[in-house]
Amino acid sequence: MQIDTTRLDIMAVLEDGSLGRPELTIAVDVATRSILAAVLRPNSTKAVDAALLLAEMAVPHPARPAWPKALQLSRAEVPYERMLSLDERLEGAAARPVVVPETIVVDRGKIYLSQGFVAACETLGVSVQPAPPRRPQAKAVVERTFGAINDLFCQHVATTPAPTPSAAAWRRRPRRGGRSRSCRTSSTNGSPAAGRTGPTTDCATPSFPKPPSHRTRRGPL
Repeated sequence: MQIDTTRLDIMAVLEDGSLGRPELTIAVDVATRSILAAVLRPNSTKAVDAALLLAEMAVPHPARPAWPKALQLSRAEVPYERMLSLDERLEGAAARPVVVPETIVVDRGKIYLSQGFVAACETLGVSVQPAPPRRPQAKAVVERTFGAINDLFCQHVATTPAPTPSAAAWRRRPRRGGRSRSCRTSSTNGSPAAGRTGPTTDCATPSFPKPPSHRTRRGPL
């Protein structure tokens, strides 16, 4: 299992009425690529929020009254009677995984290396494996999940902020082998005869030197 935190590209109205970008923490099962638990926080995520993520995975959730019967665990293709005899909390539970992982791969953020989070993992018998520094491929599953959330959800929200200048500049970069245009803005007024006033912009396609011509000099035979 892999756990990570990211700040969403969404401007949300917080409890105090201000605008901010919330942080999302998810736990993804590497085998099934399923999101087992998620915690959304308006500000920075703390170690207690990461410990709450473990409780979300290990505790069954009751099905809400408005949910259809098909979303109850008793309708799922699992040995429900045997599971109910082992844990009475599964009665009326929702059909969602209840998982206590063996190993959790995390980055080296302070919330995942804190004493509170490590103690919660030790209580559940979970091994914490920090990913190597500067190697995002060690958490490739959760990173791709964040990418899918941004592409399939965040970009369709009306309050999505504009791209950062670095990303916008990367998309506007000149293509290899293409021709770019150089523009120069002049602060002087235009010619009155031409009827132009205010600053003018002079855009021109840069000229490239022509290759030297190879001529054959005919001499006397």
